[in-house]
Formats: sequence, C-alpha cells, structure tokens
Amino acid sequence: MKKGVNLIVEINRQCNANCIYCPVPKDKRYLKVERFKALLEEHAPIKYLGLSGGEPFLHPHVDEILRVGRDIVKDGMVVIASNLAVAIDNNMLKTLKDNRIIVQISLPTLDAELYEKIMGLPRRYGIKALYNVKALDDAEVPFAVNVVLTKLNADMKGMEQIVKLCLAHKHCLGVRFHPMIAVREEHAEIAPPLDWEERLLLLQAMYGEIVNFPSKEGLREFITEGDGELYITEDLAVEKSLFHAYAK
Repeated sequence: MKKGVNLIVEINRQCNANCIYCPVPKDKRYLKVERFKALLEEHAPIKYLGLSGGEPFLHPHVDEILRVGRDIVKDGMVVIASNLAVAIDNNMLKTLKDNRIIVQISLPTLDAELYEKIMGLPRRYGIKALYNVKALDDAEVPFAVNVVLTKLNADMKGMEQIVKLCLAHKHCLGVRFHPMIAVREEHAEIAPPLDWEERLLLLQAMYGEIVNFPSKEGLREFITEGDGELYITEDLAVEKSLFHAYAK
C-alpha cells in the first residue's frame, strides 16, 4: 500500500496582512478548485493536508476547497492556516466543523501596538481575530495557535499571554512557537534572541505539552534538508518545504 504524504498547498496569494517576516509574494492569483482537486488526486493518499496562502480564507471558493480537501484526504488531517483577521460567518463555521478542519491561527502577540507592527494591520483586526477565536471555540472547531518568534515578541510575558489564551478555550489544541527563519536579508534585523530555546523550554516546563516548538537542531535540519513535506506553490512548482520554496 502506498504511504500517505504530507502535502501543503498554497491556494492563493491574496492577503490582508503585511507581516514583517513573511516571504510570500502577494497578488490576486488563486488556485482553481478543479486544479486543486486534480493535485490532491495526483498525490493521494494524503495523511496531512495543509492549506496556506496568502490568507486562505480570502480564496473566493474556500468553502468548496475545504469540502474537496476533506473528501479526498478522507481520515487524514486537514489544516487551514489563517491570521483569522477576516470575516468568518456561521456558514463557514459549519463548513469547518462538518469537514473536521483544524484552523492554524497565526497570532504573534496580544499587545495591540506590537500586533500592528508585526502584522502590518490596524489593531482592530487583532480584535476581530480574537472574536473569531471565540467563535471557533463556541462552534466546536478545533484550532491551534502558531507564533513566529522574532526579537519583538520573544518576551516571556507576551508568550505566556498567548498560552493562557489557548488554555482559556476548550477547543484549542496547543501553541506552536517557531523561530523566524531569515529568508531575506532584512529579516536578520528581527531575528529571535539567541536564547529562544531556553525561554521556550521554561515556558513548556510551566505549562506542559500545550507548548511545542522545534529544537535548535531540528531547526537546522529543516533549513538544510527540508521537513519532508511537499509544498505546492501558486505557480504549481513542487518544493520540499515552505522555506525552500521562497529562499531561492
């Protein structure tokens, strides 16, 4: 039997944010549903499907993308990444729940001023994201929080606030801290502090396995070898990982 693959598909490039660490180019292209379906069928069986962007919820047919993804992946995991600073109505909440989708929320900080600086969005979008976190939880849609660590948001107090946000919601699966990788030269200026791993180990000791992150050794392997995932970009080039897709 063919072993299932881990697949990440960039379904669009449009994004409402302008994150200081994001290497993804922005435009209005998006993957047609028919092409998306063909790509999944080509790579099946799939044990993990990640939908990325851009901001995936801005795809004009994201509801259909989610249904097609679940139909083909079957019992595997389907995850959609989002900054959640978008409109999430009751119909979308139902689609997410009915198709057993996990939402991976990009949320670097709960500090309003810092949110604006990192996300490139007015703070009202951060409020919208927090409103949508509660909406997901109320609708029993599982979600996890992803925090890209830079020198701006690697303080213990700020990281603790994110963990406590997760703990306050029944359907939050955990918080994933991932040190920013300096893909572009200008990213070096906001690289996380050298002791980021020690800080996260302390945080994990305080709150347990709800806090997770790569080790420094694991991060080095990811940079040099990729993570074994197939990453399909909007121009349909297949790469080993998100890092390798944009670090050229």
